[in-house]
Amino acid sequence: YENDTIQQIGENTGYTNIIPNSDGVILWSKGTKKSVIFENTSTKAKTTLFTPENILQTLRRFGNKLVAICGNSSVSIFDFASKKYTTVYTGTAIQDAILYNEKDMYIGKTNAGNSTPLVYVDITTKENVTLANSATVLYSLNFDYSKPGSDIYGISISYQDSKPFTKVFSYSPDKKEMISLLQYPAEDANATVE
Repeated sequence: YENDTIQQIGENTGYTNIIPNSDGVILWSKGTKKSVIFENTSTKAKTTLFTPENILQTLRRFGNKLVAICGNSSVSIFDFASKKYTTVYTGTAIQDAILYNEKDMYIGKTNAGNSTPLVYVDITTKENVTLANSATVLYSLNFDYSKPGSDIYGISISYQDSKPFTKVFSYSPDKKEMISLLQYPAEDANATVE
């Protein structure tokens, strides 16, 4: 910003999304099965991290791990330390996932049948528990990764008397309590929590 100069740090070979990393960038493409790569911006070396088993919908970084949602039906983790790519949850209508700490993951889904749209997963045992929530869909999950124990924030859409409501909520993993913070009397599928 200070000198209005753009500095090229690497070549983009058709990737649509980027995640900054301490010594480079992670390149990936939403809606494809294209391999996720890491490019070291000093050496220009490129390394394939993993190739998704299905169409990659979302890729997010939490500490030294990447969380991938593939085909809205599986959540996988790539661990930078071990270089392993592991599927930790399979299901239907997955919208979002966050890695809350080294073992706890929370997944937002579309309510399918008798299930609820918020799922807890222990990534070490792969045990999963549905958490009580009456929303139709839950997405845009976020929290402060640098502050252990912080609340999770997100957006839910629910219907009351056939009328849609979009809500911003907070969820406390410690108290296992969800609080509605804001409500909008319509459906807003493009809303996000940053």
